[in-house]
This record gives sequence, structure tokens and C-alpha cells, in this order.
Amino acid sequence: MIRYYHTLRHLKPIQLRYRLYYALLNRLRQPRLRQLPYPTPQALQLQSGIEAPEILSAYHSFTFLNQEWEFPAGEIDWNEKRFGKLWAYNLNYFDYLRQQGISVDERLGLVRDFIQKQDQSRDGIEPYPISLRAINWVKFLSRHDIRDGAIDASLFAQLDLLSRRLEYHLLGNHLLENGFGLLFGSYYFNDTRLYRLAEGILRQELAEQVLSDGGHFERSPMYHQTILERLLDAVNLVGNNPGLFDTALLPLLREKAAQMLGWLQQMTFPNGQIPLFNDSAFGIAPETYQLATYATRLGIKPQILPLGESGYRKFQYEGYTLFADAAPVGPDYIPGHAHADTLSVQLQVNGQNLLVDTGTSTYEKDQRRQAERSTAAHNTVQISHWEQSEVWDGFRVARRAYPRILEEQPNVLLRASHDGYARYGYTHTRTIHCEAGRISIEDDVSGPPALPCRAYWHFHPAIAVQLEGNELVTPLGRLAFQNALKIELHTYEYAPEFNKRLEGVKAIVTFEGRLRTECLVS
Repeated sequence: MIRYYHTLRHLKPIQLRYRLYYALLNRLRQPRLRQLPYPTPQALQLQSGIEAPEILSAYHSFTFLNQEWEFPAGEIDWNEKRFGKLWAYNLNYFDYLRQQGISVDERLGLVRDFIQKQDQSRDGIEPYPISLRAINWVKFLSRHDIRDGAIDASLFAQLDLLSRRLEYHLLGNHLLENGFGLLFGSYYFNDTRLYRLAEGILRQELAEQVLSDGGHFERSPMYHQTILERLLDAVNLVGNNPGLFDTALLPLLREKAAQMLGWLQQMTFPNGQIPLFNDSAFGIAPETYQLATYATRLGIKPQILPLGESGYRKFQYEGYTLFADAAPVGPDYIPGHAHADTLSVQLQVNGQNLLVDTGTSTYEKDQRRQAERSTAAHNTVQISHWEQSEVWDGFRVARRAYPRILEEQPNVLLRASHDGYARYGYTHTRTIHCEAGRISIEDDVSGPPALPCRAYWHFHPAIAVQLEGNELVTPLGRLAFQNALKIELHTYEYAPEFNKRLEGVKAIVTFEGRLRTECLVS
């Protein structure tokens, strides 16, 4: 009961109202598509965007999240959930319409197959997949100048349903994606009602969701990349079709895209990878270089703002790049993609991963998901057996850590604490000091009496680690510990992508009160 209270008390009133409203509505009538008269589709002009990776192969074999399934005799079940809800969602996004090497006729056949079975669709007619599918269908139909009455009727019916089921019960990236989906639909059908809905959502949500330093407010670098692609798509749409609606939205879209691109370029390692803070994984969103190339085609230059409100900090010297997490878990009312990773760090040396986050391999509400979100899965400190933030049930957070930056000097010093253990009478403070060739990390745990604390250090699976006295020796550098009571090496599973796990080595350093970690990079 207490956990539910601390989870629900952060929700906005609008979320509670819409949760109740949709619950009652679903009891009375399940969501369904209504066949309505639709406006004449427009011939849209769009520059090429980012191509989809290899998703679809011959004979309707689909690969999402590193899990492949071939539908027998091409009989696609759009409700297929053998690999979980996220796989089913991906099947219904229709990203593969942007995949090269597949004939237009084959892609068109997939669209028509969905329409034939849409009345039996479940996950596919939820607002989120409708939003993404609408964008992909409009891109595909416009690029190949396809006019098909059945497709247009289905698309308009989906947009109608979306407009009646906007995700105000969730908010965050879900509602923002609803806005982008409506925007593409409004331009395709030249529909003023859909446009006004889209414009209202985008103006309000972009103002809140893009922070003052350009970071996305859910603090996931992966979702930041996803939202940035959608922003660039919107710039592409609005900028290349000025005759349909006024272009008053365009300056906002370009401004936010430039800010998000600037943040992302700062938050990308020299080898092109993002740090895997919170729910992040490789192979889901477009890579930073792809987004930068797309932005250049649209005439958007990155706006580099000092890292601030997002809570992430970067230390970069010749030979190494360190990212530190002094960020809140996310917006209080939607922390579903948060991990208990406050004050964690990730480190690359000479373009190679040394200290890593354990990653995200699943969205299923299971033990693996719980472990990957836990304090012990990150390069931070755990006091006793307690969690700094109470992550639970896949996408929920009850009591959570609030970080506070106490002192900082850009690229030199960060001193921050959090109150995640305050309910037990303890505070964790971490001080990071960086200089050429050396990183010093000091962890202080205050609060009587002294209790065993554990600092976790997760090494990339490609890194060999040896324990020599009070030092950990690797090919990329040495970590030496002062005041350590015990240093143990264990194996762990590193998950750089969904459903991909590699065995690596982690160090667990037990201490009381204060631990000093010196990292000398090679």
C-alpha cells in the first residue's frame, strides 16, 4: 500500500482523470475504428529521411529486438505476442516501409494485409502504434505517389481513433508521439481539426519535454534520439509543404531540433555510442551520426548549450571520456523509463568502453527487468540492501532519489549528493575530479551508525580484469581503492541491446563511511 501511495501521489490530475475515463470507456465499449468520409489526400513533398535497418526478409520474416519470427505461408498475425508486447508494437509500427531492398508492391501488400485484419487488431490500434504507423504510412504513400482508397479510408479511421484516445493518462513521449502522428495525418488529409490538435500538443509538450540544455526530460539518451528523429521528420514535413497550413510551427520545430542535436552530440562518446543511462540500448533509435546527417540536409545546425538541467555531465580529456549522472530519475509523473542509477558513471578510454551500464535487454515485467533497473546494476553505491530509488513492476517508481549538485567546475569537478537513502537516515555524496590521465572518485556515506556499503564497477565484457592487492588492473587503466574493506570480482550480464546479453566482470567494493577510487587511464 505504501509503495502504491508513493507511486501514485506524483501523478498529475489529468493523468488520474484520463485513467478513470478510459477505464470506464473500455468497460462500455472497446476501442474500434469508425469508417468515416475522409478528405482528399494531398501530394506531399518530403526529403528522404533515415532508412530503416534490416527488419523484414523474404517470406514475411520479421526481426525486432534481436528476435526473429517467420509467419507461416505469409499469414501475418498482427497480434503476435510470443516475444512480448514490445515486439508486437514493433510489428505494428511499419518502420519496415522505410527499408530498402524490398519492392514497393511487397510493402504495399503488408499495408493491405493489415487493413484486411484491422478489425481484429488489439495492440495495433492502441494510440502509440497508430501514431508511429501514421507517420510511416504517410511517408511511404507520399514518396511513391500511391493513391489507394482503402488505405486512405483506414488511415483516416486510425487518426480519428487516435484523436479520441490521446494518451493523457501517460503524457511524456507517448503524448508527444501522438502529436507527431496527428501532424502527419493533418498534412496528408489537409485536415484543420487534426492540425489544431497536433499543434496544441506539440507546442505544449515540446516546451516542457525539451529541457533548457536541450536534453529530453525523461533522461534516456535512446529516447532522446527517437524524439529527435521525429522532430526532424516534422521539420521535413512542415518546411517542404508550406501551402497547406501556416508555417508558424516551423520555427519552434527547428529550434527544438537544433537544441536536441546539440545536447546529443555532447552526450555521445567518441566512438559514436550513447551512454546507456536509464532505459537505453543500441539498435533501437537512429545513431547520432545519422541524425546529424539528416539535420544537415534540412539546414539545421546543432545549438550547443552547456549541460545543465538534464543533470548529466561530461568530462573529456585526451584519451578518455567520462559521463556522470546527477540527473533526477525523470519527470515525477512519468518515471517509467528510470533506473536506480543516480550518481553512476560510464567511461571510455581511447574509444573503448571500460566502465559501462549493464544496459536494458527487456521491457517484460520480470525479474530480469527488475535487476537491470536496480541500484546494483549501475556504477554507484548501495547502502546495506536498500534501493536508492524504488523501481518496481517494470515501469513504476515509488520513493525516488533526488540529486543535488553541490559544486562543479566544468570538465574538472562535480560534487553531488542524493536523498534516496534519507528515509533510513543516510546520505550518499560523490565527488568526481578529473585531469589528464587521472580520475578521482570519492564516495562519502554519512549517517550513524556506519553500515556496510557497496560500490559497483561494471567492466565491458571485452575488458580483462585482474585483482592485484587493492587495485584492479585492465589493459585500459588501473583502479586503486583507499579504505576498501573487501574487493570481489564477479560475473554479470551486460545487455547492450534488447535480448542480447554478454558475460562481463564487475567489481564489488565494500566499505564503510568513505571510499576513494583512483583511476589511472593508459
